[in-house]
Amino acid sequence: MHFSTYASVAIATLAALTSAQNPFTFTTLTSITAGTSINITWAPSTGTVDTITLLLRQGDPTHLSTIATIAPSIQNSGSFLWTPPTTLVAGTGYAFEIVDDGNTAITNYSNQFSVISTNTVSSAAASTAASSVSKSTILTGSSTVKTSASTSGAKTTSRSSTATGSSTPSGTGMGGASATSMTGKSAAGRVKVGVGMLGVVGAVMALL
Repeated sequence: MHFSTYASVAIATLAALTSAQNPFTFTTLTSITAGTSINITWAPSTGTVDTITLLLRQGDPTHLSTIATIAPSIQNSGSFLWTPPTTLVAGTGYAFEIVDDGNTAITNYSNQFSVISTNTVSSAAASTAASSVSKSTILTGSSTVKTSASTSGAKTTSRSSTATGSSTPSGTGMGGASATSMTGKSAAGRVKVGVGMLGVVGAVMALL
């Protein structure tokens, strides 16, 4: 029972010591400004034999995401001058992480701070937004063109068909009827003229 208790205490102590390695020496950092140099300092408690890597993290303290590798595999000297890029997105919840390259289980973190920057949108978000807008525009344009072409085509065909159907049969029918009517009238006129001529000839013959 006592052995189990001692073992638990030892493990907890070891974990505490491990997490305390290479601690950052600034505890009042509240913000950094993109484009302005900052001297990151820590106490190199693991010595200078192993190199260390500095990372920029962000997010919930229990679920930090890696934003950038500030300095990979540098000497564990206790300080590093870093200029945050101007592309760094403004926001809160940032933190520095230091990792011992010889034993990556040995890590430590700074307190969280905010970043002051003119950039308010990440490149990934901007790229996604641009891609969405581009796809939306293409699809909308294509849909509009197709719909417009289809609608115009349908209307043109409909109107053409209606006009053709209406004018052609109607024109043909009316034209045919007019031609027939005119032909009948001409024939009737010719018959009347013939009859009249016959009457004149008969009267002349009677006089003779």
